[in-house]
This record gives sequence, structure tokens and C-alpha cells, in this order.
Amino acid sequence: MIYSLKGTLLEKSTDLAVIECGGVGYSFSCSNNTLSMLPAAGAKAFVYTVLSVKENGVDLYGFSTQKERDAFRLLCSISGVGPKL
Repeated sequence: MIYSLKGTLLEKSTDLAVIECGGVGYSFSCSNNTLSMLPAAGAKAFVYTVLSVKENGVDLYGFSTQKERDAFRLLCSISGVGPKL
């Protein structure tokens, strides 16, 4: 599991962002709330993460707070509710 990312924000768009950590750029999906909390590209950034591994791929989700991450995990534990929803 990737617990968090701390590094330089390379990019952010409508539903994802990229943080470079140790020379590797990690792309992650995130909510509008988290996007609004991120600084401008080139600045230092930190997010909590959830790594989702499924048959069809691996997805990383980023959150500005632990509470937002915990709410995401709780919602995903409900039958029929997945990370993309």
C-alpha cells in the first residue's frame, strides 16, 4: 500500500494530479476538494492515498485529509459502490 505522497506537484487537471517523489511521477485521481487544496504546479505537495488493485488495473486515489480518505474507504466497503463512483 502507498500510504501517502510528498513531493513536487508537477501537474493537476480536472480530476487528477501528479506528484514527483524521488524522481518518479505518481498520477492519482482525486476529488475537487483535494484539487482545490493542492498548491500550484512546482510547489511542494502532500496527499494521503489509497491504492486500488483490480483485475483490470491499478489505480491510485489521493486525499487532502485522513478523514476524506477514511470516508472513501468506508463508502467503498459498501456492496455495489466502487472507487470510481
